[in-house]
Amino acid sequence: MAALGKGPRRAVVDALLWGLLREGPAALDLAQAFWALGRMRYVASAPLAAALDSALEGCVGKLSNQALCQVLWSWRRTLTPGTSGGGSSDSGDACPLSEARRRALAAVQAEAEERLSQPRAGADFKGWEVVMFIDELHRLGGDGGPALLGALDEAVAPPPPGGGARFHALEARSAVLALRALVRIHGTVPGEVLEGLLARIEPGVARLSSSSLAALLKVLGELGHSPGEDFLEALRGQAKRQLPAFNESRLLDALAGFAALKAHPGQELLQRFTDSMRLG
Repeated sequence: MAALGKGPRRAVVDALLWGLLREGPAALDLAQAFWALGRMRYVASAPLAAALDSALEGCVGKLSNQALCQVLWSWRRTLTPGTSGGGSSDSGDACPLSEARRRALAAVQAEAEERLSQPRAGADFKGWEVVMFIDELHRLGGDGGPALLGALDEAVAPPPPGGGARFHALEARSAVLALRALVRIHGTVPGEVLEGLLARIEPGVARLSSSSLAALLKVLGELGHSPGEDFLEALRGQAKRQLPAFNESRLLDALAGFAALKAHPGQELLQRFTDSMRLG
């Protein structure tokens, strides 16, 4: 976000955001503003960030389930000014939170927990939304409550005989996020659940981004679970196609995963890492 760090562009964005707040924005407008800030990785000034978070805290009940997820995503991609340390959105380290953001985060989580604890309201949640919400929550240093954790267990469970599952099957990227969330929460994944998620991921490997590939390989390495040579070859092939998008953090996660699995990462990934070290 260096381009908006200083100068007229930043002044324009700040003026638009303060104008939005003066108007008493609708929940949808506020959610879209957070989404845009996340897309830009825009770090607002401390007063502006606090004002935005306070406004959001007062209208969480009017946000859609998807908007609740997107707000967490936006917060994770933008650090709150005036705090010590700094989390990495790539590595998944928890980001520092201001007091205003802690309150807003608690309100967003409470709203999601409430909806998921009510059968009719919770039925509107999609499986990928449950996974995204809890993954982003943990990346912000939060912990899921009983309703969220229960929904995650249902979202990753093998479909019951005869149908009747609460959530539709996860697509590949969401299955990767679910694996990462389960390992963070429990440190392990039941064998049946792991195999079920890998079965959902394998057909979609060609659609995985460099970020998802790195996350998957890191988790598989931590679990010490090899998905088989054909699956690994598919991962190597997609890593080669996604090579330009691998930054240093993703390279390290992917290479560590291959190493833990005692599998060759492919010459292209190794060369990318070597080149990044020379440039560094």
